[in-house]
Amino acid sequence: MREAACWVCCWPCCRPSPAPKLRATTTPRLSYVRTPDLELVWFEPLGYLAPHAVRTFTNSLKWQQRMFGWTPSERTAVLLKDGSDYGHAAAMAMPRNRLFFDIAPLSHAFETYPASERLYSLMNHELVHVVQGDLANDDDRFWRRTFLARSRRRPASRSRCCSAT
Repeated sequence: MREAACWVCCWPCCRPSPAPKLRATTTPRLSYVRTPDLELVWFEPLGYLAPHAVRTFTNSLKWQQRMFGWTPSERTAVLLKDGSDYGHAAAMAMPRNRLFFDIAPLSHAFETYPASERLYSLMNHELVHVVQGDLANDDDRFWRRTFLARSRRRPASRSRCCSAT
Protein backbone atom coordinates (compact mmCIF):
# COMPACT_ATOMS: atom_id res chain seq x y z
CA MET A 1 0.00 0.00 0.00
CA ARG A 2 2.81 2.30 0.87
CA GLU A 3 4.47 1.61 -2.50
CA ALA A 4 1.24 2.40 -4.31
CA ALA A 5 0.92 5.73 -2.50
CA CYS A 6 4.54 6.57 -3.32
CA TRP A 7 3.95 5.62 -7.00
CA VAL A 8 0.84 7.81 -7.22
CA CYS A 9 2.71 10.77 -5.72
CA CYS A 10 5.79 10.37 -7.90
CA TRP A 11 3.99 9.56 -11.18
CA PRO A 12 3.43 13.18 -12.27
CA CYS A 13 7.13 13.93 -11.74
CA CYS A 14 8.43 10.86 -13.57
CA ARG A 15 6.33 10.81 -16.70
CA PRO A 16 7.73 12.49 -19.77
CA SER A 17 6.34 15.87 -20.61
CA PRO A 18 4.51 16.22 -23.91
CA ALA A 19 6.53 17.53 -26.80
CA PRO A 20 6.14 21.24 -27.36
CA LYS A 21 3.98 22.22 -30.29
CA LEU A 22 6.26 23.38 -33.05
CA ARG A 23 5.15 25.99 -35.51
CA ALA A 24 6.87 26.84 -38.72
CA THR A 25 7.88 30.44 -38.30
CA THR A 26 9.25 30.80 -41.81
CA THR A 27 8.81 28.72 -44.89
CA PRO A 28 11.46 28.63 -47.58
CA ARG A 29 10.33 30.56 -50.62
CA LEU A 30 11.03 29.01 -53.98
CA SER A 31 11.34 31.08 -57.11
CA TYR A 32 11.75 29.95 -60.67
CA VAL A 33 12.44 31.05 -64.24
CA ARG A 34 11.29 29.12 -67.30
CA THR A 35 12.80 29.29 -70.75
CA PRO A 36 12.15 26.91 -73.66
CA ASP A 37 15.11 24.74 -72.56
CA LEU A 38 15.40 25.43 -68.84
CA GLU A 39 13.42 25.52 -65.64
CA LEU A 40 15.63 27.13 -62.99
CA VAL A 41 14.42 26.79 -59.39
CA TRP A 42 16.13 28.39 -56.40
CA PHE A 43 15.53 29.22 -52.77
CA GLU A 44 14.94 32.93 -52.37
CA PRO A 45 18.26 34.06 -50.86
CA LEU A 46 19.97 32.76 -54.01
CA GLY A 47 18.03 34.96 -56.43
CA TYR A 48 21.10 37.02 -57.24
CA LEU A 49 22.58 33.95 -59.02
CA ALA A 50 19.57 33.35 -61.28
CA PRO A 51 20.67 35.52 -64.25
CA HIS A 52 24.17 34.03 -64.15
CA ALA A 53 22.79 30.47 -63.92
CA VAL A 54 20.48 31.04 -66.90
CA ARG A 55 23.37 32.41 -68.99
CA THR A 56 25.73 29.59 -68.04
CA PHE A 57 23.12 26.94 -68.77
CA THR A 58 22.36 28.53 -72.15
CA ASN A 59 26.06 28.70 -73.06
CA SER A 60 26.65 25.14 -71.89
CA LEU A 61 23.62 23.88 -73.81
CA LYS A 62 24.88 25.52 -77.00
CA TRP A 63 28.26 23.84 -76.48
CA GLN A 64 26.60 20.44 -75.92
CA GLN A 65 24.53 20.88 -79.07
CA ARG A 66 27.59 21.84 -81.10
CA MET A 67 29.85 19.07 -79.77
CA PHE A 68 27.38 16.18 -79.45
CA GLY A 69 24.63 17.18 -81.86
CA TRP A 70 22.20 16.86 -78.96
CA THR A 71 18.74 18.35 -78.78
CA PRO A 72 17.14 17.93 -75.35
CA SER A 73 14.05 15.75 -75.32
CA GLU A 74 12.50 18.05 -72.72
CA ARG A 75 13.14 21.12 -70.61
CA THR A 76 15.99 20.61 -68.10
CA ALA A 77 15.25 21.45 -64.47
CA VAL A 78 18.08 23.07 -62.49
CA LEU A 79 17.92 23.49 -58.71
CA LEU A 80 20.19 25.94 -56.91
CA LYS A 81 20.38 25.24 -53.19
CA ASP A 82 22.55 26.06 -50.25
CA GLY A 83 21.98 23.11 -47.96
CA SER A 84 25.50 22.00 -47.21
CA ASP A 85 29.01 23.27 -46.72
CA TYR A 86 30.28 21.58 -49.86
CA GLY A 87 29.83 22.89 -53.39
CA HIS A 88 28.74 19.66 -55.03
CA ALA A 89 26.60 19.11 -58.10
CA ALA A 90 24.60 16.18 -59.43
CA ALA A 91 22.80 15.24 -62.63
CA MET A 92 19.93 12.90 -63.44
CA ALA A 93 18.59 12.10 -66.88
CA MET A 94 15.85 9.63 -66.04
CA PRO A 95 12.95 10.02 -65.65
CA ARG A 96 13.47 13.76 -66.23
CA ASN A 97 16.52 15.88 -67.04
CA ARG A 98 17.58 17.45 -63.73
CA LEU A 99 20.66 19.21 -62.38
CA PHE A 100 21.32 20.01 -58.72
CA PHE A 101 23.90 22.57 -57.56
CA ASP A 102 25.00 23.24 -53.99
CA ILE A 103 26.01 26.86 -53.87
CA ALA A 104 28.80 26.70 -51.33
CA PRO A 105 32.55 27.20 -51.53
CA LEU A 106 34.56 24.28 -52.79
CA SER A 107 37.33 22.88 -50.67
CA HIS A 108 40.67 23.43 -52.40
CA ALA A 109 42.69 21.50 -49.83
CA PHE A 110 43.23 18.41 -51.96
CA GLU A 111 42.06 19.41 -55.41
CA THR A 112 42.93 21.82 -58.16
CA TYR A 113 39.45 22.76 -59.27
CA PRO A 114 39.25 26.29 -60.70
CA ALA A 115 37.47 28.77 -58.48
CA SER A 116 36.63 31.16 -61.30
CA GLU A 117 33.52 30.38 -63.31
CA ARG A 118 32.73 27.41 -61.11
CA LEU A 119 29.06 27.37 -62.09
CA TYR A 120 29.91 27.28 -65.81
CA SER A 121 32.43 24.45 -65.47
CA LEU A 122 30.05 22.45 -63.25
CA MET A 123 27.20 23.14 -65.66
CA ASN A 124 29.28 21.80 -68.57
CA HIS A 125 30.37 18.75 -66.59
CA GLU A 126 26.93 17.82 -65.28
CA LEU A 127 25.16 18.52 -68.55
CA VAL A 128 27.40 15.94 -70.27
CA HIS A 129 25.89 13.35 -67.91
CA VAL A 130 22.41 14.45 -68.95
CA VAL A 131 23.39 14.27 -72.64
CA GLN A 132 24.66 10.72 -72.28
CA GLY A 133 21.54 9.65 -70.40
CA ASP A 134 19.16 11.46 -72.73
CA LEU A 135 20.51 10.15 -76.04
CA ALA A 136 18.95 6.83 -76.92
CA ASN A 137 19.94 3.98 -79.21
CA ASP A 138 17.51 1.37 -80.59
CA ASP A 139 17.61 -0.78 -77.43
CA ASP A 140 17.00 2.25 -75.21
CA ARG A 141 14.02 3.32 -77.29
CA PHE A 142 12.55 -0.21 -77.12
CA TRP A 143 12.78 -0.36 -73.32
CA ARG A 144 11.56 3.20 -72.91
CA ARG A 145 8.49 2.37 -75.01
CA THR A 146 8.00 -0.84 -73.01
CA PHE A 147 8.06 1.00 -69.67
CA LEU A 148 6.22 4.06 -71.06
CA ALA A 149 9.18 6.35 -70.55
CA ARG A 150 10.02 9.19 -72.88
CA SER A 151 11.74 8.41 -76.15
CA ARG A 152 14.05 10.53 -78.25
CA ARG A 153 12.75 12.49 -81.18
CA ARG A 154 15.96 11.93 -83.09
CA PRO A 155 18.02 8.72 -83.17
CA ALA A 156 21.40 8.82 -81.46
CA SER A 157 23.12 7.39 -84.53
CA ARG A 158 23.04 10.87 -86.12
CA SER A 159 25.06 12.25 -83.26
CA ARG A 160 28.82 12.57 -83.68
CA CYS A 161 29.48 11.32 -80.15
CA CYS A 162 27.76 7.98 -80.65
CA SER A 163 28.45 7.17 -84.28
CA ALA A 164 31.06 4.61 -85.21
CA THR A 165 34.14 6.05 -86.87
